[in-house]
Amino acid sequence: MRKNIMIILTASLGLAAATGAQAAVIFATNPNGSWTGAAANTTFGTPFVVGGSPITITSLGYFDRDDNGLGVSHVVALYDQASQAWMGEVTVLAGTASTLHDGTRWEQLGSGILLQANTAYMLAVMGGGDSVNMTQNPSQLPILGSGFTLMPGGGFTQASGPSIQYPGGSPAGGLYLFGANMEAGEVDPVPEPGQWAMMGVTLLGAAGFLVRQRRAKAPAR
Repeated sequence: MRKNIMIILTASLGLAAATGAQAAVIFATNPNGSWTGAAANTTFGTPFVVGGSPITITSLGYFDRDDNGLGVSHVVALYDQASQAWMGEVTVLAGTASTLHDGTRWEQLGSGILLQANTAYMLAVMGGGDSVNMTQNPSQLPILGSGFTLMPGGGFTQASGPSIQYPGGSPAGGLYLFGANMEAGEVDPVPEPGQWAMMGVTLLGAAGFLVRQRRAKAPAR
């Protein structure tokens, strides 16, 4: 009987944990433009807009064209477009040291970066040593994850210098580069009030059952 109680408790906790979990969302996957080299000592930027719901970025990355490792390390950063304020960055390591999935080498951020709804941002990367994907009219291509759009009439921007910076140059007229990438990973679920109530009832019921069992088995005095 105690085994049955443990099964019930485990199922209750599992249900609470499963509810509210948010699946990972990747900014761009499988870009189908032309691969080209990216100049060294240059920061390239892809401007984008978050949709109607805020999203928390947990990892930044760089496309690994052939899934066989990167030629050099790349600093990838996020900036607020209006203020040009730096929001966070990672260094995606050369070779195969950084985690690979969905065509991108990833590094986790120390803490998530919250992107506000209906707000413009810049995804930037230091180029050189590895290819980027150059795409025209990406709004017509199924590469963007849910919750992201590219700046209409924009395009990639760039800035020269030995370290990453806000790429504030003129937009390249609808031509976008996909080298840097970002991911909103799974977040720890928080049980809703209904689940907490269900768990409480289950725990109380199990505790009451155990008390009655112990009383029934206690020797008579």
